[in-house]
Amino acid sequence: MAHHDPSTRGQDPPAAAVHRQALDAATQAVEQSAQLEQAWLTGPARTATASTEGRADLIRDLRSLDQLVSAPGYKVLRSRSKAPTADGAWSTDEPLTLNRARARRLVEAWVGPMDALFLRAPDDRLYVVTDRVQTELIPTTIEPPHTEGDVLCAALHVYGLPAYEDSESGVTWLAVPQHSATTERDVYKGPHFRISCGEHADRVASAHDGAWGASLYTADGEYVETLDASPPGSTLAEDSAHCARAVADRLTRPFVHDPR
Repeated sequence: MAHHDPSTRGQDPPAAAVHRQALDAATQAVEQSAQLEQAWLTGPARTATASTEGRADLIRDLRSLDQLVSAPGYKVLRSRSKAPTADGAWSTDEPLTLNRARARRLVEAWVGPMDALFLRAPDDRLYVVTDRVQTELIPTTIEPPHTEGDVLCAALHVYGLPAYEDSESGVTWLAVPQHSATTERDVYKGPHFRISCGEHADRVASAHDGAWGASLYTADGEYVETLDASPPGSTLAEDSAHCARAVADRLTRPFVHDPR
């Protein structure tokens, strides 16, 4: 697939070559997502096993998480208790699909810090349970399509930049730290970028409907600046390559914040 990005004109050859690699990586992610999306529409049954009766076993040791969360993807059903009703009624969120890596992060995020129970049923369904939230993870035979954030991550990784998904009150974004060695736990302890398309970074790639916005923040969460967006009419791959290059370029310059 041929691409033309006028913003590469005048670049030195190494910079242009890296940008091309980022564009190619993003394009490959978009194409893979389209194939997976088609597979979900026309492929075999999504659940790997039918639900079976049986007691779910409590899992106390997460060192075997790789073996427990082993399906290509998971359909996730989450129910929440309706507070402050006394009858214990529950409401169920819209189902979503997660690939294996995201399903594992979900389990890790809840079982440790949130003190949730982690259970495995005989049919390989997984459950993460607290007093207020019950999450069921149903294994699927097909990996879910890539998200728009996955495409951007592919471009960012060409520059050696990590990106961590985060969300709050339905708003999702990618957080990119100033230093490439920064872990997810410490991403907000220093200057960092928050990148989203409007209020989203986790929609299926085909739903990307605007340009990425990359905003720089201090370790205290103070807004510093927003980088220039990609040219109008850019594809998701072109938008992601443009954004990755802009972030990488900004991180090579000294970070100076004037609070005035």
